Amino acid sequence: HYRKEDEPIDAHIPMGKVTETLLDDISIKFWNIRSSKDISKIKTAINYSNEASKSAVILLNSSLWSD
Repeated sequence: HYRKEDEPIDAHIPMGKVTETLLDDISIKFWNIRSSKDISKIKTAINYSNEASKSAVILLNSSLWSD
């Protein structure tokens, strides 16, 4: 999700700012992947989704690409 001020697509900035709140409001679990150390969270999210038969969201932070 996008939060960087230098984001080239202006519409991504406000969406990035409200994504987590929106997911909380609609009771969808999410995991933030901010660095390569967080990659294991992807498996956790997949397992949760499969076991609970619910949607799960994996948010890839822009800082991940510079890690």
